[in-house]
Amino acid sequence: MKKLSGDIRLAPSSSFAESVLFYGMMQGRNVTLGCEDALIVPDGAQDFAVKLGYRIDTSRNSISLLCNTEPGTNNHPIESRDGKDFFRKMLVLARAGFDVSLKLPVDTANDFETEFLLFRRMGFECELIGENDSRLRSLSMTPTRAIKYSLPKKNYHLIEPLIAGVMASGCSVELISPFEIDYSKWGAFPALGIEIKPVVKNAEENELTRRINRLRSVSKKEFKYTVRRTGLPEEIGLLLPGDHLLGLFAAGLVCMRRNSSVRLLNLASTHGVTSAFRMIAKMGAEVSIKDVKADHATPLCEVIVTSDKLTGKRFGGDSVRACPEASCVVAALGMIAEGKTVVRDLPFGSSIWCRRVGYVREILNSCGARVGEIEDGLVVEAGEDLMMMTYRDTGDELCELLQQMLSLALPHHSDYHPPSHFENSALFGLYNELTA
Repeated sequence: MKKLSGDIRLAPSSSFAESVLFYGMMQGRNVTLGCEDALIVPDGAQDFAVKLGYRIDTSRNSISLLCNTEPGTNNHPIESRDGKDFFRKMLVLARAGFDVSLKLPVDTANDFETEFLLFRRMGFECELIGENDSRLRSLSMTPTRAIKYSLPKKNYHLIEPLIAGVMASGCSVELISPFEIDYSKWGAFPALGIEIKPVVKNAEENELTRRINRLRSVSKKEFKYTVRRTGLPEEIGLLLPGDHLLGLFAAGLVCMRRNSSVRLLNLASTHGVTSAFRMIAKMGAEVSIKDVKADHATPLCEVIVTSDKLTGKRFGGDSVRACPEASCVVAALGMIAEGKTVVRDLPFGSSIWCRRVGYVREILNSCGARVGEIEDGLVVEAGEDLMMMTYRDTGDELCELLQQMLSLALPHHSDYHPPSHFENSALFGLYNELTA
């Protein structure tokens, strides 16, 4: 099999760019995104922005969101793809007081109810229109000034929607967590308008208070943070970093090819990104991470990944919570590692993650690995005669990247043929560049 060698300048993530455009609309701010590669904004985001009076301009190396027109007059209900799409549209519409109904997605899992209760505490309402089986909802917002919120251990995926709610409502949140929160992403992009700070204990508290707090910390570890919106200029301006998910799966592909070494450029230098690559290093791959000086505010780093003999390890705690998406790559590498690979502390309070882990197990099992699900993760052991057997259409971005990576890394069964859309994927494009 061909070895992989060379430099990869990772293109920005269209998904992250779309999220930032919505963050701008949630705060009523213009947005300018710089990117050195062409970026496609999904049609759904463009159509939605136009209805609210925004205009999205794209060029080869920038995307702009400008609020300089009157809202559209079309009052037809607005569709939503899934729970994430519904809620971010809800936040934008409710904040703007836009008189239009929003349709619930067809699939509303338990994540939906949990997120809705969080947004309701911040002052958002979503009322039924029509009969009980109607999917139409009317939206409104009466902002709550401040709330306290205890983050459930298995629901740490709720940090993202909590921050979006703060952006749209201006509500200040005292966040109580059973573990330390990784807020490096928001620190790396201050233009997004969110500040997360640890609550510092009063240094002048008396001896009795100190002893009580010490006893509490032994029985129940607790971390407190304040999450609030900051006062910033009318425009969000930032240079988009490369897609770290694409970089992770490219690194996984390198680790599955002998004598391969690739340098990944244009990665955001955040704890979540570097923690993900350090998990790969823990299994035995050679990984070098170096910060890069930049002429802009976005901190960047480059990562060199070189294949080597892999050994199964146990992963959990802060390293997994910093970037749970890396678990898909780690589990795949467990197929070729010596010994057992265990991944724990995934956000199993989320039905999306429960479903995703089930898909990962099915995909790796079909390749010949031995994979089992545990309470909050996976256990993977190597199998014999590993090969790509079949393609599963999961509708999940990470599982799609996983299958693309395995399709490039493993021999193919005679009945397996890569789906035609793989050839146009970003990961296949990077592979073709490295083997040209």
